[in-house]
Amino acid sequence: MLFALGGMVLNSVAGLLQADATQRVKRQRQLLTQPHYVIGLLVDGLAWVCTVVALRHLPVFAVQGILGGSIALTAVAARIRYG
Repeated sequence: MLFALGGMVLNSVAGLLQADATQRVKRQRQLLTQPHYVIGLLVDGLAWVCTVVALRHLPVFAVQGILGGSIALTAVAARIRYG
């Protein structure tokens, strides 16, 4: 259960990091060179690992239900961060 919750939080963090990176893109500085984007991809990979571990111990519907909470968590965090 903790790995599913960790995956949920990490998915939200990754989404926010990647969204922040897309706002900093300029003609001279591409998206793949943005540190926040690269870190977001790494965090996304870690969230995937947490999801796989959670799926080894919990049924699919339970893990997907928990991971679905990342949508709400991301929306609330984005509202706080970006206003």
